[in-house]
Amino acid sequence: RVVGGPMPSQEAMEDAWSQAVTSREGLSMSVAMSSKCMDDEKVVRWSKWFEQHCRKLPAKQLVVREVNFSSNALTSVGVRHVLAVLKKLEAQVGVLKLFQNRIESANDLADFIRWSEGRLREVHLSHNRLDLHSARAVILAAVSVVGSDGSPCYPRHGTIPLWMRLEGNSFSEKALQAELVAEFKKMGTTFQKAICEVDGKNACHPGLCACVSPPPPIHLTHLYMGAPDRPGPPVKGVGPTQTAANPAARPASFKAPSPSPKSSPHAVPKSVWGQPDFPLLEDTAGQAPAPGVLAGLPPPPEMLPAALLGAPPPTRPPPPQDVPAAVEELANPRAAAPVKAKPAPPSTSALSTWSSKSLADPVARKAAPPTAPPAVPPPTPPADAQRPPVPPPSKLPVGFPEPPAHSAVAAPSVLAALPP
Repeated sequence: RVVGGPMPSQEAMEDAWSQAVTSREGLSMSVAMSSKCMDDEKVVRWSKWFEQHCRKLPAKQLVVREVNFSSNALTSVGVRHVLAVLKKLEAQVGVLKLFQNRIESANDLADFIRWSEGRLREVHLSHNRLDLHSARAVILAAVSVVGSDGSPCYPRHGTIPLWMRLEGNSFSEKALQAELVAEFKKMGTTFQKAICEVDGKNACHPGLCACVSPPPPIHLTHLYMGAPDRPGPPVKGVGPTQTAANPAARPASFKAPSPSPKSSPHAVPKSVWGQPDFPLLEDTAGQAPAPGVLAGLPPPPEMLPAALLGAPPPTRPPPPQDVPAAVEELANPRAAAPVKAKPAPPSTSALSTWSSKSLADPVARKAAPPTAPPAVPPPTPPADAQRPPVPPPSKLPVGFPEPPAHSAVAAPSVLAALPP
């Protein structure tokens, strides 16, 4: 329904409600009415329709895995109608989600928790308008509920607390903590034994308490009340329940459940539990690893085809042989320039003679200085290697531009080899 628009017909609403109720093989069902613009008036109609819908089912015992009316506009009046039809049908409800509504009182919900006698596993009441009295009533109902045999219903099966969310409501956490401590003292218990505060840093979840042993009746999430009777800070290197004030909080007989690959959020892929997806190298001396073990490396030569092994490496094609020498000289002038020979090293005969005399006569070493080696004149380049003088402009070919005065022109033999 569009806000401010006309009310849809009864047939259209019933068709949408029937699609939101799903059953599993006729044994259990789920009610997904989240974000359906449900208010108290619509809930009254839904309750009547749901009762007629369930009366037609062949199952004798109605089991509802989850009832989800979150993100709507329900008040305490609408919640009373929903819980009343569930009690009338004697439905066994596992999860009840009523968060993000306008609920201001939880007295009917406290009565429903006592009526369920431990069948309820999760209660989501966050982000509503509950006051301090309503929050205290819901918590005390879960702590004090007993079964037909007189034993406490929570924790369920002695190990699983009731998962309860109450954050985001209209009460003070410190005021609620003070009232709960006083009420628990009257009941003969303590805050630590009755409530495990879940802050997202421990390993507790709706199916397990990993902080307190024996588990408390309630898991209370994200309220950060900080009970005064809690033990000291955790000791580094020990479990979450072993602290400096109480190092033996967890008994020796306690065994943490092993994570399951299907249920754990950090489950290891199935292939890791069996054979590895990659081969392992064995450290054996004198034995080469089998082919294919070193994946990603080039194969050994014995695995390459013979055609690849005998093929010569690619080489650069040789330069053409029909290029005139003059053009080659013009393109690469350094190759045609004469190579200057390095001067020969000076003769060491005179130096060796003077050194032998100086070692024998110290006076001669000072009086007779060593004679310098004869100077070797540098080699003169051949006459044919000298560049000819620049010919006059009249001797230049037709169409060839006159060179500037500061530049040199190549030999006529070179110009004759160039194309016109």
